[in-house]
Amino acid sequence: AFRFRDAERDRLVLRASLAEARLQALDHQLNPHFLFNALNSIRALVLEEPHEARRAVTLLSSLLRQTLQAGREATHPLAAELDLVRPYLDLEAIRFGDRLSVTWDIAPEAETVEIPALLLLTLVENAAKHGIARIESGGEICVSARASGETLTLEVTNSAPRPSSPREVPADGASGGTGTGLANTRERLSLLYGADADLSLSHRADRVIARVRLPLRSDA
Repeated sequence: AFRFRDAERDRLVLRASLAEARLQALDHQLNPHFLFNALNSIRALVLEEPHEARRAVTLLSSLLRQTLQAGREATHPLAAELDLVRPYLDLEAIRFGDRLSVTWDIAPEAETVEIPALLLLTLVENAAKHGIARIESGGEICVSARASGETLTLEVTNSAPRPSSPREVPADGASGGTGTGLANTRERLSLLYGADADLSLSHRADRVIARVRLPLRSDA
């Protein structure tokens, strides 16, 4: 009996260690992902709009500093995540101009809830890259957060090309992307929360909705 308990304990410790290593590996994949896309945005501005390119470099510097800081922790308050998302969307607003409209619907009580670092940023980047960038006339990104009962619900809704028929968006990408960021996000959610969290992606008319549900955990 003692040998069985020792073997079971060792197995659980090994599983926890492997999960932690995998989580760290996923976190390390996310930072370069956002930096690469931000640099691409600036590159597009350098020749045509040098003034805006300089402002974009300032925003990128802020985003870099905060993203690298955020990457040191597995989770942080939603308020800290919003401090990453806002400069990122400011960068995208420079690139898209009046083709991008952003709306916010953040419940104050949701801002202290702990979420995986870079989670919301991943969803917003996906919305810009695979949604707004694919529409000639541009569109809207809406970011919302609500805390109800024991659950935090985050939603990122973006304009998207209208599909030929209503359907669910494939799990591996919103609008033809590789879906690496979303796949990593799902795995991180599984590692951190198990079955208590989920990420769904749906396409309704001319909108793509990314929705994450997390158990409420507050830093307060």
